[in-house]
Amino acid sequence: MDFVQEWNQQNNQWLWKKDHFLNNLSELITGIKVLSLDVFDTLLLRTCEKPVDVFYELGEQAKRTNLIRAGLTAKEFQEIRILAERKARSNKKNASGTDEVNLKEIYEMLPQNVGDTWKLMDLEIEIEKKLCYINPHIVSLISYAKGNGTKIALLSDMYLSAEQIRSLLISSGMDVSVIDCLFVSSEEGGSKIKGTLYQKLLGFFSDEKAESILHIGDNADADVQGASASGIKSLHYKVIPSNFEGVFEWEKMRHHSILPQIQSLRKLAGAASAEYDSDDKFWYRFGAEILGPFLTAFCDWVLDICIKEQRTAIFPFMREGILLSKLLKIAIQERKLNLRVEPLYVSREATYLAGVDLFDQDFFNHLFERNHFTVSDLFRMLHLDDDLDVQGYSKYGHLTLKETASTPYSDQVTLKQRLVSFLLEEKIQNKICKTIENKRYLLVEYLKQTCSSFDRIMTVDLGFKGTIQKSIESALEKTKIHFDICHVLAIGGEETKHHLLSGMDIRGFVGNSGENQDLIRAIMRSPEFLEELLMGDVGSTLGYMQSSGFIEPILGDLKYGPDEIRKKTVCQQGVLAFQAYWYRLLEGKTGLKEQLYKDCRQFAKMIHRVIDMPTSEEAENLGNLTHDDNFGSEHASRICEDKDLELLNQLGIERFLELGQFGFKASEVYWPQGIVTRKDPAFIFQQNLKQNSSSSYLFMMSHLVAMIRQANINQIMIYGAGEVGQSLLKLARLNQIKVTCFIDRKMSLWGQLIDGVEVIPLKEAVDRGFSDVYAVGSLSFIEDIVADIEAQYQCTDGSPRIFSLGLGKEMKG
Repeated sequence: MDFVQEWNQQNNQWLWKKDHFLNNLSELITGIKVLSLDVFDTLLLRTCEKPVDVFYELGEQAKRTNLIRAGLTAKEFQEIRILAERKARSNKKNASGTDEVNLKEIYEMLPQNVGDTWKLMDLEIEIEKKLCYINPHIVSLISYAKGNGTKIALLSDMYLSAEQIRSLLISSGMDVSVIDCLFVSSEEGGSKIKGTLYQKLLGFFSDEKAESILHIGDNADADVQGASASGIKSLHYKVIPSNFEGVFEWEKMRHHSILPQIQSLRKLAGAASAEYDSDDKFWYRFGAEILGPFLTAFCDWVLDICIKEQRTAIFPFMREGILLSKLLKIAIQERKLNLRVEPLYVSREATYLAGVDLFDQDFFNHLFERNHFTVSDLFRMLHLDDDLDVQGYSKYGHLTLKETASTPYSDQVTLKQRLVSFLLEEKIQNKICKTIENKRYLLVEYLKQTCSSFDRIMTVDLGFKGTIQKSIESALEKTKIHFDICHVLAIGGEETKHHLLSGMDIRGFVGNSGENQDLIRAIMRSPEFLEELLMGDVGSTLGYMQSSGFIEPILGDLKYGPDEIRKKTVCQQGVLAFQAYWYRLLEGKTGLKEQLYKDCRQFAKMIHRVIDMPTSEEAENLGNLTHDDNFGSEHASRICEDKDLELLNQLGIERFLELGQFGFKASEVYWPQGIVTRKDPAFIFQQNLKQNSSSSYLFMMSHLVAMIRQANINQIMIYGAGEVGQSLLKLARLNQIKVTCFIDRKMSLWGQLIDGVEVIPLKEAVDRGFSDVYAVGSLSFIEDIVADIEAQYQCTDGSPRIFSLGLGKEMKG
């Protein structure tokens, strides 16, 4: 049963068990009397990346409706809305000792000339309604808990009132009658982190013991440590918070922000991986978070064209057509359309000769440019197998056609020159003519049999150059068959402009004929993992044969085993899962899809980032996939091979990447960035870090980490648990340097965990003897920190090694 059927049949009752973060509650929740939930980023999610993005959207809407004064931009309004909240909290703190404010108090801080503040305040609630949607995983957990008699509470550190939050829940489709109580910091005068809301909760359910209450939320401080301090059980719900080593932080580093409208949806779909074991979770998440959004949006775009142009049938090219057909059929069902979808068994090999115009020397020269294409492959493709032996070429059969250019056939002639001369002989040309005519006949008959009509139909393919599409149209033209075919590519290369000139209707979802080539060029350079993950458990189409009056495709053998098929299947399940979430979201978000499609380039950025700046996990897993050349060659190999690493070691990283930019032919490496990341997980990230001005702390700390690496240090303690120290922790982990603890002077931090690392005082760090290597995670008071560390060692036999950015060198005590 696929994800969509399971979703619909179960009516979401058990959806929470699919959630990686909630699945472990199965035993715990049976003894719980009260289920307490955080609201934002737990029960309610948003179609924007950050909460402050709400204010930007508010500014945009206010401009369109003339609610703010002329000349004020949406960005400017966002900034003053942020400052107004800070000012309101500061004033409240000075006046009453608490910084908990409500929305009215915030808007009172806005200048009178900004516009109609009360209408703006009402509009902010409407914008929240527009951007918020219910987390179906949490709703299903509520349904399950409520069915067992568990009480439901909501706690929120928020400036909105309980009534305003209820209105957001109702607007998002939530049945608020299942909520027994809702406490908000703005009304209670205290937050979760301070314990106020938990004490309110305990007072409301005074008959229940603290240990019979479970609180779930996304904030480690407020929702976990705050609850634990009150004796309440807690669970950290980490769907929305991003892991630094994860794909969303990598995307932010490479492309700033990619499709913020569906970032939470991607994370939610990726979290539904509980049923998969640890080896398969990567493949599911990659499908749900990366391929799923790209392919789902592409298929919806395809249907939009069909509706607009009244096209009646869609033919996805095999082998990618297996997954694309599934996605299209589900989309058609969701949108209640009447369209036919039929996979079309075609390939470059099966269609190439059928569409040939001239088989002259230029044609043969083109053949000799193919990668991994051998002399034996050439004779087999042209059906000249007998001539291979008769002419004595069999001894050269293992050579690639590229190698024939440097292989002597005689004293004055290379093997390539001799082969081209042989192929241009009249007798051989006649044989090739018959082969081409036969292949064209079989292809056209197969197309007629499968498509029935060529009027107002569409073909669908991943990309890139439109070679198969051109061959199909050439074969139909030469057979004098009229057709009206729209060819759509997920990713269209620059080469398609020549097809447009010839009259072909060929289009690209994320770019075509030179559009977005800065992204597409990189994708076309290393598309192997993308192609492989879309394929099913069938071999490539080699050609066609006639059997009992039908034309049947001839399929090649699979070049990979059951383990790889399983990984691809799991990945495709992730893709289908995202599509289910996509349609549930669109049900209540009018205009969201149109907003996303205003800039389809954003979808290309997801794929480009994987290729151009992969995570270590991506490089390892995707690089181990087997790539089948799928163009007349028997060659198949892993995407990242040992020989590639040997070339990297020989050339050095920078020269290796530079050579890789010139294409596969320059280095014969499928995925240069994947190889580099396998060797040095931090290299490409740090190269991009230099160009990312928004990550200044990371950039500065990268220099400190480089010093530590050069000293061959693999374990450190970080002095400073603030933002700078936390940036240092992220980079240390990325560079495989273990951080044993944070050291900080603030007593309030001692004993806390920051991203799993404990904060302790300096004396305890020395006493525990973790190591004697310190990295200063601070940009101020550096000399004082160094003196503080050295003073702790005066009465010991040890000698600290201190790395500090400010001092610019390693200090030895």
